[in-house]
Order: sequence, then structure tokens, then C-alpha cells
Amino acid sequence: MKTERHLAGLTASLTLMLMLLLPCGTAAQIRIIPREKVDSISNPRLDPVAACLLFEQTVIDAGQICENDGPQHYLYKFRNVSRKTVDIRQLIPNCSCVTATPEPRRIGPGEKGFIRLIYRPEGHPGKFLRTVRVYASDGGRAGVAAFLKLEVKVREKQTDKKEE
Repeated sequence: MKTERHLAGLTASLTLMLMLLLPCGTAAQIRIIPREKVDSISNPRLDPVAACLLFEQTVIDAGQICENDGPQHYLYKFRNVSRKTVDIRQLIPNCSCVTATPEPRRIGPGEKGFIRLIYRPEGHPGKFLRTVRVYASDGGRAGVAAFLKLEVKVREKQTDKKEE
């Protein structure tokens, strides 16, 4: 008799715990974000009004390189086509294998400058289109993007040939 009452009490306690705990676990919010929204955050549209820097070229096709070729250097030359001084506030690459630095950071009207891009291929085999977004002082959105198109071949294995 005691065992039956004990089991009934235990069953009631377990039922109550499940009723209290299950809604918490199943009530986790899952939000589906449209692909367009994700793309607009990770790759914001360029602002044509903010495009005060005129680049000689925005795409460099680097062709094929090998993982063990070491860091590769590229230059994106530009000219300030606006009537005011432009400060390059930020350069945002889409991969940590790319570093970008402007020279100079402040460009007067009609002056020229460049963005030095360094690509480190080690650990990144495959075909890529790397992007660097350029944020200038005249607007919140990027005015231009520089693209680096390349194919990185897998690291060549070192073979030690012993003379016999």
C-alpha cells in the first residue's frame, strides 16, 4: 500500500516537473532570417554617393598561387575625385587571411593614394574572391570594394632525395 502511494506521488511529481520544464525547452525561439537580410549585413550594398575615390581597377586577378608561396602583395591605386579631403576610416576584408592598409589615410582633392593588400595563402586552398570594403569619412556605407580573385593550390610536399 505504501509503495503504491509512493509511486503515485512520484508519478505526480514527475508529471508536474515535466509540465513545468518541457515548455521551457520547447519554447526556445527559432527565428528564420531571410537570405537577403543576411547578405545585406555581411555584404552591405555600396553607396554610390560615397564613391569619392576612383580606383584604377577594383578587381585584381592574381591567377594561381601555391599555399607555400608566402604572403602576396597587391596595390589598389586610387584618386580622390571629390572637392573635399577624404579620410579612409576603415578597411574591412572578408577574410582574416587578408590585411589592408591605406597609404595615405587622408587624401586631399585630386590627390592619389593606394591600398596595400597582403594575402596569406597558407591554409586556404581553393578558388576565392576576396573582398575589402572601403569606408571613407563622407558616409556610413562603403563607397567602394576592392576584389582579389585567385586560386590557391594545395601546399607542395617537400621531398628529400638522398643520393645513393
